[in-house]
Amino acid sequence: MRPSSLRLAFVVLAVTACGVVPVAADPPVVVPPARPPRRRRASAPAMAFDGARGEVVLFGGQTVNAFFADTWAWNGRVWRQLRPRHAPSPRSSAEMAYTGSTPKTRPAPSQAWLSVDPVRGVLVAMADDVAATPVQQWEFDGRSWSSAFVITPPRRDPVQTVTDERDRTIVLFGGLGKNDTWTWDGITWIEQAPLQSPPVRSTTGLMPGMAYDAARGRVVLFGGAGDEPVLNDTWLWDGVGWTRAA
Repeated sequence: MRPSSLRLAFVVLAVTACGVVPVAADPPVVVPPARPPRRRRASAPAMAFDGARGEVVLFGGQTVNAFFADTWAWNGRVWRQLRPRHAPSPRSSAEMAYTGSTPKTRPAPSQAWLSVDPVRGVLVAMADDVAATPVQQWEFDGRSWSSAFVITPPRRDPVQTVTDERDRTIVLFGGLGKNDTWTWDGITWIEQAPLQSPPVRSTTGLMPGMAYDAARGRVVLFGGAGDEPVLNDTWLWDGVGWTRAA
């Protein structure tokens, strides 16, 4: 037997002789990484890429019985919950777009949409609130939410926006029973007057898809629900007008 083995055996015998039996250490507790709680797909949270900070930001959503007002950030590896001092009230189907004060009341649960303000580098959440006539505008700078006291488009539900990177604006289209177009330039919301527009849709709450086509510099709108059960038309916004593409 090797000397090291003899020493180990001697220690074990000595401890046992004293009436103390060595106990194996508990295995380390593995804490799973934090992540947002479950929420319903049909009442999805708002999500947008925060280019200024290189993270995806998630806000809101709902379960069967509750609305969320939490804010999370995804850095490509893990989620972390942000705890801003102020935040919009709990809501679902939020919409955010990357455009780059404390509310007086806590409004009832509502819809919102999140986009990026390319001029100012903040996330802009456009929220329809059942207790307010105009659409609410909230902004997130990576640390805190603040309510923007600006004149916004008339109330609509749901609110849908997308960032137009070429024109450096946020485009808002339609809503339940509406087909108007508004743009945000970082300072003011302006109602556009295109020669033609996609027909009214979302009369049943099914919103069209909207995304920015960076290769062609156009906002693309597809489908939704209108007079027919489901639409599958495609429209392009070039910063001035809408053109039907398919």
